[in-house]
Amino acid sequence: MGQNGFSGHFPVYAYMYTLRPFIRMNGINKKEVDIFVSSVAGKNLSIRDIEILAHGYFKGTDLNYEVV
Repeated sequence: MGQNGFSGHFPVYAYMYTLRPFIRMNGINKKEVDIFVSSVAGKNLSIRDIEILAHGYFKGTDLNYEVV
């Protein structure tokens, strides 16, 4: 999560309750999470928007992965 989370560009709540379960339960590595956070940070997205994008990014098809 690095600088994006702690500088206010990405909501910590979204990291804790949306992204962390992907790391624990689905075995997603932290580098992939960092890439996702960097992609959506600073875009003024709501928590719900981030959750929808995260589900598409980590559980969806390759097309969803490329779009984010």
